[in-house]
Amino acid sequence: MMNMDKHYLRDLNNQGIAILPTVFIEPGENRSLTQIVKDSSWGDCILKPAVSGAARHTYRLNPKNLDEHESI
Repeated sequence: MMNMDKHYLRDLNNQGIAILPTVFIEPGENRSLTQIVKDSSWGDCILKPAVSGAARHTYRLNPKNLDEHESI
């Protein structure tokens, strides 16, 4: 199923289709989750695996709970 891997969103965006502001955290990423959110100027955000179904391992984050999810 195409939408199991969320990288298709990057492909759509590259084709000029607007998507929600998205940052893909790839393996080996050196920035912390806190730094990514700060760099993006987000308050609340959603953390979701790039490959997933339904809402499994999907979290709504805010500045108060970012540290809880830093190791994910």
